[in-house]
Amino acid sequence: MDESRPEPIAEESAAGGAGFDLALGIVGAVVGAVVGVWVFGLIARQGFLAVFLPGALTGLGCGALSGRRSVLLAVISGALGTLAGAVAEWRLAPFKEDDSLGFFLTHLNDLRPFTLGMIVLGGAMAAWFGLGRRGGAGLRRTAVARGR
Repeated sequence: MDESRPEPIAEESAAGGAGFDLALGIVGAVVGAVVGVWVFGLIARQGFLAVFLPGALTGLGCGALSGRRSVLLAVISGALGTLAGAVAEWRLAPFKEDDSLGFFLTHLNDLRPFTLGMIVLGGAMAAWFGLGRRGGAGLRRTAVARGR
C-alpha cells in the first residue's frame, strides 16, 4: 500500500456491512447498560459507589460487538452510557419530593457535583470504548487487526 495515501474512512468489518456493525454495536451498548445498572446496584448495596460503571460497561459492550471504529457509535454509546448512569443513580437514591424518573432527569442539576462528575465520567468512558477500534475487537476482530 502506498504510504503517502491516507487510510480509507470506511473499513472492512469482521462480517456484514456498516448497518450490521451499527446494529450489533447498539445491541452491545444496550446489553452493557443493563448489566452496568444491575452490577452498580450490587456494588452499591455493599457500600461502594461506582456511578461511572454503567457507562463504562455500555461502551465496552458497544465496542466489543461493533466490529469497526465508528464515531456515530461513540456518540450513541456516550449518550446511552450517560443515561444509564443517571438511571442507576435514580434507582439508588431518588429524590424525596418525587421519586419518578422524569422528575429525577429534569432535576439532575440538584445532584452533588461529585455524583454528576461520575455520571459524566461514565458517559465519557462509554463514548471512548464505544468508538471501537480499527479491525474490531474480541470475537469480531479481523485478520488486519490481528496483524496478518
